[in-house]
Amino acid sequence: MSTILQNVAVVGASGNLGAPIVKELLAQGFNVTVITREGSSSVFPSSVTVKKLDVRSVPALTTAFRGQDAVVNAAAKSAVEDQLPLIDAALAAGVQRFLPAEFGINQKTPSTHAFAVIVKDKAKVVDYLVRKANENAKFSWTGLSVGLFLDWALVNGLAGFHKATRTAEIFDSGNETFHASSLGFIGRAVAAVLCRPSATANKYLVVSGVAPTQNEILRVIETATGQKWAVKHVDSKEKEKQGIAALEKSDYNGAFLPLLHHYLFSDGGGNGISLENSDNAVLGLEADDLPELIKSSLMN
Repeated sequence: MSTILQNVAVVGASGNLGAPIVKELLAQGFNVTVITREGSSSVFPSSVTVKKLDVRSVPALTTAFRGQDAVVNAAAKSAVEDQLPLIDAALAAGVQRFLPAEFGINQKTPSTHAFAVIVKDKAKVVDYLVRKANENAKFSWTGLSVGLFLDWALVNGLAGFHKATRTAEIFDSGNETFHASSLGFIGRAVAAVLCRPSATANKYLVVSGVAPTQNEILRVIETATGQKWAVKHVDSKEKEKQGIAALEKSDYNGAFLPLLHHYLFSDGGGNGISLENSDNAVLGLEADDLPELIKSSLMN
């Protein structure tokens, strides 16, 4: 396996996650090819190669992937039927490394937790990658779990903080440490994987840019704004009930956010990843600066 996986194809490069990944790869000198759907009007940096095609066509993807050392799937869609064609094409094209759309919550969520239903397709994809890597010694994969995309979630209110109204939803006590990273940190993590192909081959890595509590975030926000925010306390168990009720109706979109909030913020949930217990050291990653991250997300 080469020292650095230099030639990288990125799927979903125009999205909230894909764009920061492409930016970091370019900054570190990788050769980036963007794979996008036919008819896409997305604009990309002039230094990338853009290939527009049917992203579910294995023959078309195989042609596009030839000469690539790695494929990074940063697409928002992480369903099995969206990812398997990419994996099959990567194998057919002789790609050395595949990074699935694993970013986010650890797909090894205990089966007893309701959120496990939300990430079950991701688990199936990793199982498929394990099987294919066992069958082909020249093919490998790396899964990256990064937790909540904190800067994006702060801007969109998904972390419970709402800039426009200066209000905060604090779940339970607000003292539960949760797993999170910035989009920039995720880009650095992807680049670090590609720079360390031997150390990261066929591994599921859990990295963490920050390990905050909601109350810590609130303190930083109030200090930065010089203003007390109105706080609404929310019972995470009620959120879990809402999510389960939605699952029973096969409403996965309606179930996602309530179950995510319960998973991340519930007292005693134990799903946070401390910086010390993460795989940051494997990738040589330095943690995000929490106050700076919050200020750049909410104060600009």
